[in-house]
Amino acid sequence: MLFIFRLTPLFLFTLVAALPHNPINDRRAPSNRPSLLTVQTSPKHSLGNVGNIIAHDNLRLQQLRSSKGFSESTNSNGSSPVSISTTSLSSVFLMTISVQVGTPPTTFELLVDTGSSNFVVGANPAGPLFVATSSTQATGQEVSVFYGSVFDSVTIGNAAPVTQSLAVPNISEGFTLFDGIMGLGLQALTEGTLVNEPNQTIPTITDTLSNSIIPQPLVALTVPLSSGSQNGSIDFGEPDFSKNTSSISFTPLLTTGETVGFWGLSQTITYGNGTQGVPLVTEAPGIVDSGTSLLLLPTAAFQTYMNLTGATIDPSSGLLTIDSIDSLQSLFFNIGDTPLEFTADAQLFPRNLNAEAGLNASAIYLIVADGDTAGGGIDLVMGFVVL
Repeated sequence: MLFIFRLTPLFLFTLVAALPHNPINDRRAPSNRPSLLTVQTSPKHSLGNVGNIIAHDNLRLQQLRSSKGFSESTNSNGSSPVSISTTSLSSVFLMTISVQVGTPPTTFELLVDTGSSNFVVGANPAGPLFVATSSTQATGQEVSVFYGSVFDSVTIGNAAPVTQSLAVPNISEGFTLFDGIMGLGLQALTEGTLVNEPNQTIPTITDTLSNSIIPQPLVALTVPLSSGSQNGSIDFGEPDFSKNTSSISFTPLLTTGETVGFWGLSQTITYGNGTQGVPLVTEAPGIVDSGTSLLLLPTAAFQTYMNLTGATIDPSSGLLTIDSIDSLQSLFFNIGDTPLEFTADAQLFPRNLNAEAGLNASAIYLIVADGDTAGGGIDLVMGFVVL
């Protein structure tokens, strides 16, 4: 599936995204710049603890509601340890990208995360560590969370190097499948991370690329629909229309509430075909988040879905399970004026991963889960399985 994310107040489809662009800091590239930078990504699975997936996704949602995608400590003087954890990142489905940092460069494998805006390197104790080189510059900023440690040269794909603000944690945990994080959220998520200038924000990698490499701050994610060795890709600058067979539509992103800074949108979801579809949520605020594994619905909507599908909760995994897909109908995501169909097959946990995940190999599991709306603000999350 193709997701497009643009720094303008529009949301683009095939499921697609667009972020509010800051008109005061417009860095759109001249027309003679390359229109498209494509970088291959690698899908990864971490299935050993799938039994905790429901609790894990709800922890992630709680932290997203507070605009903190990670556990953190405070760096009070620019040199004290900064710790981060992968506790709130997807424990099942991951997507990574290789980038080069420094001169001479070190290659880091970074998690692609739409729910944060950080650019973190050197977080895997067993992987490559960040080493200052001739292109490293101190920021001179006191930072909280783990932003603004240094500026350094970053190369993505075959593009020319750009200078990006990097976070370099001194202490980290849980980083085993990747070496850091490439956040693709909005710049607004970085507000409050600079101790001396809490109202200032830090340019994201998409902002930086739009300075000199790409014509506009747009990101398109192509995520493999299968779980095999097929790779995905990220297109910076404009969508690669050859990857999409349907038309692309636009709708405004949400600009108020807890979804600000994320790939946030209002949507109505119905279950069932045609005019007989049963509404599950109506104009609910939600986000697209690759760091969440499942499709999280508000509790009432989840219970309605469970009743309509005849699903029961598997006690060992917490996932919904059904006996047959014969009567399972489509979900329809109505975003703006565009209905997007989520077929019966699309609602299934990938069955070829059942055994690897410690599930019953012959059972049928669903990827819809209870998002528990306590705290409010973000009512639903379209996680990695929707991407």
